[in-house]
Amino acid sequence: MAMLSEKQYLDLYQSSSRIIKRNSAEVLNAVRDAAFEDFRRLGFPSRKVERYKYTDMSAIFEPDYGLNLNRLEIPVDPYQAFRCDVPNLSTSLYFVVNDAFYNKALPKVELPEGVIVDSLCKVATENPEFIAKYYAKIAKTDEDGITALNTFLAQDGLLIYIPKNVKLDRTVQVINILRSDVDLMVNRRVLIVLEQGAEAKFLFCDHAADDKNFLATQVIEAYVGENASLDLYCLEETHYKNRRVSNVYIEQQANSRVNHNVITLHNGITRNRLDLVFKGEGASSRMIKKHSAEALNAVRDAAFEDFRRLGFPSRKVERYKYTDMSAIFEPDYGLNLNRLEIPVDPYQAFRCDVPNLSTSLYFVVNDAFYNKALPKVELPEGVIVDSLCKVATENPEFIAKYYAKIAKTDEDGITALNTFLAQDGLLIYIPKNVKLDRTVQVINILRSDVDLMVNRRVLIVLEQGAEAKFLFCDHAADDKNFLATQVIEAYVGENASLDLYCLEETHYKNRRVSNVYIEQQANSRVNHNVITLHNGITRNRLDLVFKGEGAECFCNGCVIADKNQVVDNNTLIDHQVGHCTSNELYKYVLDGEARGAFAGRVLVRHGAQKTTPTVYHIQFSIKSGNLDVLYLYHT
Repeated sequence: MAMLSEKQYLDLYQSSSRIIKRNSAEVLNAVRDAAFEDFRRLGFPSRKVERYKYTDMSAIFEPDYGLNLNRLEIPVDPYQAFRCDVPNLSTSLYFVVNDAFYNKALPKVELPEGVIVDSLCKVATENPEFIAKYYAKIAKTDEDGITALNTFLAQDGLLIYIPKNVKLDRTVQVINILRSDVDLMVNRRVLIVLEQGAEAKFLFCDHAADDKNFLATQVIEAYVGENASLDLYCLEETHYKNRRVSNVYIEQQANSRVNHNVITLHNGITRNRLDLVFKGEGASSRMIKKHSAEALNAVRDAAFEDFRRLGFPSRKVERYKYTDMSAIFEPDYGLNLNRLEIPVDPYQAFRCDVPNLSTSLYFVVNDAFYNKALPKVELPEGVIVDSLCKVATENPEFIAKYYAKIAKTDEDGITALNTFLAQDGLLIYIPKNVKLDRTVQVINILRSDVDLMVNRRVLIVLEQGAEAKFLFCDHAADDKNFLATQVIEAYVGENASLDLYCLEETHYKNRRVSNVYIEQQANSRVNHNVITLHNGITRNRLDLVFKGEGAECFCNGCVIADKNQVVDNNTLIDHQVGHCTSNELYKYVLDGEARGAFAGRVLVRHGAQKTTPTVYHIQFSIKSGNLDVLYLYHT
């Protein structure tokens, strides 16, 4: 049963739909009944709906407001309500009274040929095909009750059309005036269309000419064509009796630019929603793909859409509750999307020398494999340690088999971000039954003359019976602000053995977010060790899954932190089959204002019989540092 606040609008439309339609245009009426049925099904969004959890929408619409369904002319002096004067800003000034375009006060300066700023209802009557092409297309009534309500009640509004390659030199200013002698509900509609290459700036100002209770719903649909540019400023300065619910929908094509600003200075209750969708590939996207390989590009767009949906994980997400991920990514970093060669002496940054350890030494500079300094000792036949992008170009089928398979972009926003930005990385392949007698050592060097974000990718494949040890060392060659995202995918075949050591020794300006995904087959063995010696903020995530029986893993971590260092380790061991054993050992030494966090989870699937529970050994030595949390649980 509909709530009281919903029922009054359902009853209103059922009794007055003929009046609404008679005083509007056929093309607007064409979607009206469907929008009404959508509202009947959806109703007002409750606080249980994620995007509406902070505002009681039913309460906003509950009072009894009048509606001007017969489109009676309301006397008004628009200039009396005009208070949105911006110094030194030359504008073309238009007015909308309540929800109707006001044609009695038009600017004297003519707009360029083909530009339209006019009544939506009027243009819809004169050119219904054009309006039908855009109206209620991105503002979908079947997804949002507020948009549905506005769509079945709106009778007029504003149309702005900028033809191909037209660039407005004057800002179009629209004053939305609320005017009534009684409490009033208005349902304003705005349709903006910028064709290819068009450029325009708009300033919408909401004012109230009367001290009445107003309820204003507003739906703005803006289509921004290829290479077009839209600046949209929406300013509200009404009074405390005013309630405004505004839903803005923007669709951008390739290489377009949008600057959307919403400013609330004075009001009663305001709820603003913005949905923006990229429909065309931008210059940066093409640049990223141009300097990468098709096998990596194949998953890039889907990863972008996953990130658009997921965003950065908030602290409300269980596995990210102890680190503010948005704050890590907030500063402005450069990206080397053109893959410019950065001069570096890799041996100058090499500080990861382990006594009595003979290694095959490789370098990765930022997020690119460095092929100018390779070890002299040849690797066994078939072993590959090389650029991920290079191998993906030469053997795309092989990379496509493994890349972004266990590092799923639809489950984690950080992994999605890395996947749509990463252009190169490191591939390590060990063929069947090959056993490396020398440790493969990889030095990840951060090198830049400016603050830089790098997105490193590592793919490790050990075939059946293969054995290998890897030591990854992170160092910084420059005293700049660095942000490094890293995704490692490691496939460990049946009876294979992987030792993976990841050591970080950078500086306090470095932020690192590393997600490691490991998949083990039957009777395989993994020894994973993550060591943080010096850093700024480090967030390590490990997801390990047993796919075959008899597998065993040892997951270890060591943290030595002081000053303001932050280290957050999070692990998930997924026992999907039986007869597997997992072990974890993490040690923290904290001093100064350093902060450490550890969270571990073991998931034992139904039917995973005779699984040995994870053995946790967690040790902390805390002088004056802070331990945020320690929680361990099995599922």
